[in-house]
Amino acid sequence: NYFSLQLVCCVGHTVQDPYHLNESFLSARQLMAGSSDGKTILIAERQSNENASFNLDPFKIRLTRAFEELDAEKLAEVIEDIAKELQVQNIPALQAVETASNILYMAITLLPDGQNLVQSAFAKESQGYRQIYSFGTTAQCSTYLRQLAGGLADQLQSRKQDYRAKVVANIQQYIKEHVTRKLNLGEVALLFGFSQNYLSSLFSKYSGCSFVEYTTNAKIAAAKEMMAKGDYKIYEVADTFDFESSFYFSKVFKKVEGISPRQYLQHLQRKRS
Repeated sequence: NYFSLQLVCCVGHTVQDPYHLNESFLSARQLMAGSSDGKTILIAERQSNENASFNLDPFKIRLTRAFEELDAEKLAEVIEDIAKELQVQNIPALQAVETASNILYMAITLLPDGQNLVQSAFAKESQGYRQIYSFGTTAQCSTYLRQLAGGLADQLQSRKQDYRAKVVANIQQYIKEHVTRKLNLGEVALLFGFSQNYLSSLFSKYSGCSFVEYTTNAKIAAAKEMMAKGDYKIYEVADTFDFESSFYFSKVFKKVEGISPRQYLQHLQRKRS
Protein backbone atom coordinates (compact mmCIF):
# COMPACT_ATOMS: atom_id res chain seq x y z
CA ASN A 1 0.00 0.00 0.00
CA TYR A 2 1.19 3.48 -0.86
CA PHE A 3 0.16 6.82 0.50
CA SER A 4 1.37 10.35 0.02
CA LEU A 5 1.88 13.16 2.45
CA GLN A 6 3.27 16.66 2.32
CA LEU A 7 6.14 17.63 4.57
CA VAL A 8 6.90 21.19 5.55
CA CYS A 9 10.30 22.06 7.03
CA CYS A 10 10.77 25.21 9.08
CA VAL A 11 14.18 26.52 10.14
CA GLY A 12 14.34 28.94 13.06
CA HIS A 13 16.40 32.11 13.02
CA THR A 14 20.07 31.89 14.00
CA VAL A 15 21.20 32.39 17.58
CA GLN A 16 24.70 32.82 18.98
CA ASP A 17 24.13 31.20 22.36
CA PRO A 18 22.93 27.57 22.83
CA TYR A 19 20.79 28.81 25.73
CA HIS A 20 18.74 30.77 23.19
CA LEU A 21 17.91 27.77 21.01
CA ASN A 22 14.39 27.86 22.41
CA GLU A 23 13.92 31.25 20.71
CA SER A 24 14.98 29.75 17.38
CA PHE A 25 12.59 26.83 17.84
CA LEU A 26 9.76 29.21 18.73
CA SER A 27 10.36 31.33 15.60
CA ALA A 28 10.17 28.16 13.47
CA ARG A 29 6.88 27.13 15.08
CA GLN A 30 5.43 30.60 14.65
CA LEU A 31 6.46 30.62 10.99
CA MET A 32 4.84 27.25 10.39
CA ALA A 33 1.63 28.28 12.13
CA GLY A 34 1.33 31.41 9.98
CA SER A 35 2.35 29.89 6.63
CA SER A 36 -0.24 29.42 3.90
CA ASP A 37 1.71 29.91 0.66
CA GLY A 38 2.38 26.23 -0.03
CA LYS A 39 6.17 26.37 0.38
CA THR A 40 7.79 23.23 1.74
CA ILE A 41 10.92 24.83 3.20
CA LEU A 42 10.54 27.92 5.36
CA ILE A 43 13.40 29.86 6.94
CA ALA A 44 12.73 32.33 9.73
CA GLU A 45 14.58 35.62 9.94
CA ARG A 46 14.98 37.64 13.08
CA GLN A 47 12.84 40.75 12.90
CA SER A 48 13.74 43.91 14.76
CA ASN A 49 10.20 44.13 16.10
CA GLU A 50 9.91 40.41 16.84
CA ASN A 51 8.13 39.61 20.09
CA ALA A 52 10.48 38.15 22.67
CA SER A 53 9.62 34.95 24.49
CA PHE A 54 7.93 35.25 27.85
CA ASN A 55 10.71 36.10 30.29
CA LEU A 56 10.99 33.43 32.97
CA ASP A 57 14.11 34.96 34.52
CA PRO A 58 12.28 36.90 37.30
CA PHE A 59 10.75 33.61 38.46
CA LYS A 60 13.66 31.19 38.00
CA ILE A 61 15.28 31.68 41.41
CA ARG A 62 11.97 31.01 43.16
CA LEU A 63 11.22 28.04 40.90
CA THR A 64 14.64 26.50 41.39
CA ARG A 65 14.48 26.94 45.16
CA ALA A 66 11.01 25.39 45.34
CA PHE A 67 12.17 22.37 43.33
CA GLU A 68 15.41 22.03 45.32
CA GLU A 69 13.61 22.21 48.66
CA LEU A 70 10.68 20.05 47.50
CA ASP A 71 8.47 22.87 48.78
CA ALA A 72 4.96 22.34 47.39
CA GLU A 73 3.64 25.60 48.84
CA LYS A 74 6.37 27.76 47.31
CA LEU A 75 6.01 25.91 44.01
CA ALA A 76 2.26 26.54 43.90
CA GLU A 77 2.80 30.24 44.64
CA VAL A 78 5.38 30.87 41.92
CA ILE A 79 3.51 28.82 39.31
CA GLU A 80 0.30 30.71 40.10
CA ASP A 81 2.18 33.98 39.55
CA ILE A 82 3.47 32.74 36.19
CA ALA A 83 0.07 31.42 35.11
CA LYS A 84 -1.54 34.78 35.88
CA GLU A 85 1.22 36.73 34.17
CA LEU A 86 0.84 34.71 30.96
CA GLN A 87 -2.75 35.88 30.73
CA VAL A 88 -2.21 39.43 31.99
CA GLN A 89 0.46 40.00 29.33
CA ASN A 90 -1.76 38.29 26.75
CA ILE A 91 1.16 36.06 25.73
CA PRO A 92 0.56 34.27 22.38
CA ALA A 93 -0.30 30.58 22.68
CA LEU A 94 2.96 29.29 21.21
CA GLN A 95 5.02 31.34 23.65
CA ALA A 96 2.81 30.15 26.52
CA VAL A 97 3.40 26.53 25.44
CA GLU A 98 7.13 27.20 25.37
CA THR A 99 7.03 28.68 28.88
CA ALA A 100 5.05 25.74 30.26
CA SER A 101 7.47 23.34 28.52
CA ASN A 102 10.45 25.04 30.19
CA ILE A 103 8.85 24.66 33.62
CA LEU A 104 7.99 21.05 32.83
CA TYR A 105 11.64 20.42 31.92
CA MET A 106 12.78 22.00 35.20
CA ALA A 107 10.43 19.72 37.14
CA ILE A 108 11.67 16.60 35.36
CA THR A 109 15.36 17.45 35.75
CA LEU A 110 15.47 19.11 39.19
CA LEU A 111 13.15 16.82 41.14
CA PRO A 112 14.33 13.39 42.29
CA ASP A 113 12.63 10.83 40.04
CA GLY A 114 11.17 13.87 38.30
CA GLN A 115 9.70 12.18 35.24
CA ASN A 116 7.70 9.69 37.29
CA LEU A 117 6.43 12.45 39.57
CA VAL A 118 5.27 14.50 36.59
CA GLN A 119 3.65 11.47 34.96
CA SER A 120 1.73 10.82 38.18
CA ALA A 121 0.54 14.43 38.26
CA PHE A 122 -1.17 13.89 34.88
CA ALA A 123 -2.06 10.21 35.30
CA LYS A 124 -5.76 10.84 34.61
CA GLU A 125 -5.08 12.62 31.31
CA SER A 126 -5.16 10.49 28.15
CA GLN A 127 -2.02 12.15 26.76
CA GLY A 128 -0.35 12.55 30.13
CA TYR A 129 1.96 15.52 30.61
CA ARG A 130 2.67 15.61 26.85
CA GLN A 131 -0.76 17.11 26.24
CA ILE A 132 0.95 20.50 26.52
CA TYR A 133 2.15 20.16 22.93
CA SER A 134 -1.42 20.04 21.58
CA PHE A 135 -2.62 23.22 23.29
CA GLY A 136 -3.80 26.16 21.23
CA THR A 137 -4.61 28.79 23.85
CA THR A 138 -2.77 30.57 26.63
CA ALA A 139 -5.58 29.77 29.06
CA GLN A 140 -4.97 26.05 28.51
CA CYS A 141 -1.29 26.53 29.37
CA SER A 142 -2.13 28.40 32.58
CA THR A 143 -4.52 25.63 33.61
CA TYR A 144 -1.84 23.05 32.79
CA LEU A 145 0.70 24.77 35.04
CA ARG A 146 -1.76 24.87 37.93
CA GLN A 147 -2.48 21.17 37.44
CA LEU A 148 1.26 20.46 37.46
CA ALA A 149 1.71 22.29 40.78
CA GLY A 150 -1.34 20.63 42.32
CA GLY A 151 -0.37 17.18 41.12
CA LEU A 152 3.13 17.48 42.56
CA ALA A 153 2.02 18.86 45.93
CA ASP A 154 1.11 15.64 47.76
CA GLN A 155 4.02 13.72 46.25
CA LEU A 156 6.56 16.34 47.29
CA GLN A 157 5.23 16.49 50.83
CA SER A 158 5.50 12.73 51.33
CA ARG A 159 9.03 12.55 49.91
CA LYS A 160 10.44 15.71 51.45
CA GLN A 161 11.94 14.34 54.67
CA ASP A 162 13.27 11.08 53.23
CA TYR A 163 14.81 12.83 50.25
CA ARG A 164 16.62 15.45 52.33
CA ALA A 165 18.11 12.85 54.65
CA LYS A 166 19.20 10.77 51.65
CA VAL A 167 20.86 13.77 50.00
CA VAL A 168 22.91 14.49 53.12
CA ALA A 169 23.85 10.80 53.47
CA ASN A 170 25.04 10.79 49.85
CA ILE A 171 27.14 13.90 50.44
CA GLN A 172 28.65 12.41 53.59
CA GLN A 173 29.60 9.33 51.59
CA TYR A 174 31.12 11.52 48.88
CA ILE A 175 33.22 13.32 51.50
CA LYS A 176 34.52 10.03 52.89
CA GLU A 177 35.38 8.76 49.41
CA HIS A 178 37.26 11.96 48.53
CA VAL A 179 38.74 12.71 51.94
CA THR A 180 42.26 13.08 50.51
CA ARG A 181 41.14 16.08 48.43
CA LYS A 182 40.57 19.66 49.50
CA LEU A 183 36.77 19.81 49.48
CA ASN A 184 34.74 23.00 49.61
CA LEU A 185 31.04 23.61 49.97
CA GLY A 186 30.67 25.44 46.65
CA GLU A 187 32.18 22.58 44.65
CA VAL A 188 30.03 19.93 46.33
CA ALA A 189 26.87 22.06 46.05
CA LEU A 190 27.47 22.42 42.31
CA LEU A 191 28.12 18.71 41.94
CA PHE A 192 24.86 17.77 43.68
CA GLY A 193 22.83 20.50 41.99
CA PHE A 194 22.05 22.75 44.96
CA SER A 195 22.70 26.35 45.83
CA GLN A 196 25.53 26.81 48.33
CA ASN A 197 23.36 28.47 50.99
CA TYR A 198 20.63 25.84 50.77
CA LEU A 199 23.07 22.92 50.99
CA SER A 200 24.84 24.52 53.95
CA SER A 201 21.55 24.80 55.84
CA LEU A 202 20.39 21.32 54.82
CA PHE A 203 23.69 19.67 55.76
CA SER A 204 23.82 21.31 59.19
CA LYS A 205 20.24 20.31 59.94
CA TYR A 206 20.66 16.63 59.09
CA SER A 207 24.30 16.14 60.16
CA GLY A 208 24.26 18.07 63.41
CA CYS A 209 27.36 19.98 62.33
CA SER A 210 28.50 22.22 59.48
CA PHE A 211 29.95 20.99 56.19
CA VAL A 212 33.41 22.23 57.22
CA GLU A 213 33.23 20.48 60.61
CA TYR A 214 32.12 17.21 59.06
CA THR A 215 34.82 17.34 56.38
CA THR A 216 37.50 18.15 58.99
CA ASN A 217 36.39 15.33 61.27
CA ALA A 218 36.37 12.90 58.33
CA LYS A 219 39.92 13.90 57.40
CA ILE A 220 41.19 13.51 60.96
CA ALA A 221 39.46 10.13 61.35
CA ALA A 222 41.08 8.93 58.12
CA ALA A 223 44.45 10.35 59.22
CA LYS A 224 44.25 8.44 62.52
CA GLU A 225 43.49 5.26 60.60
CA MET A 226 46.49 5.85 58.33
CA MET A 227 48.81 6.43 61.29
CA ALA A 228 47.52 3.30 63.01
CA LYS A 229 48.21 1.12 59.97
CA GLY A 230 51.74 2.18 59.11
CA ASP A 231 54.91 3.99 60.09
CA TYR A 232 54.33 7.45 58.62
CA LYS A 233 55.84 10.84 59.29
CA ILE A 234 53.45 13.58 60.31
CA TYR A 235 54.19 15.61 57.17
CA GLU A 236 53.37 12.53 55.03
CA VAL A 237 49.96 12.23 56.66
CA ALA A 238 49.37 15.97 56.24
CA ASP A 239 50.24 15.75 52.53
CA THR A 240 48.01 12.73 52.01
CA PHE A 241 44.95 14.59 53.24
CA ASP A 242 45.83 17.85 51.47
CA PHE A 243 46.55 19.99 54.53
CA GLU A 244 48.55 23.08 53.60
CA SER A 245 51.34 22.21 56.08
CA SER A 246 52.21 19.74 58.81
CA PHE A 247 51.91 22.60 61.30
CA TYR A 248 48.33 23.32 60.23
CA PHE A 249 47.51 19.60 60.27
CA SER A 250 48.84 19.33 63.83
CA LYS A 251 46.79 22.34 64.88
CA VAL A 252 43.56 20.91 63.43
CA PHE A 253 44.30 17.43 64.79
CA LYS A 254 44.75 18.74 68.32
CA LYS A 255 41.57 20.80 68.08
CA VAL A 256 39.56 17.71 67.11
CA GLU A 257 41.28 15.04 69.23
CA GLY A 258 42.58 17.05 72.19
CA ILE A 259 46.13 15.77 71.63
CA SER A 260 48.77 16.43 68.96
CA PRO A 261 49.56 13.94 66.15
CA ARG A 262 52.92 13.27 67.81
CA GLN A 263 51.21 12.41 71.10
CA TYR A 264 48.80 10.17 69.20
CA LEU A 265 51.71 8.34 67.53
CA GLN A 266 53.35 7.87 70.93
CA HIS A 267 50.07 6.48 72.24
CA LEU A 268 49.98 3.99 69.34
CA GLN A 269 53.56 2.92 70.01
CA ARG A 270 52.79 2.26 73.68
CA LYS A 271 49.81 0.13 72.69
CA ARG A 272 51.92 -1.90 70.27
CA SER A 273 54.61 -2.51 72.87
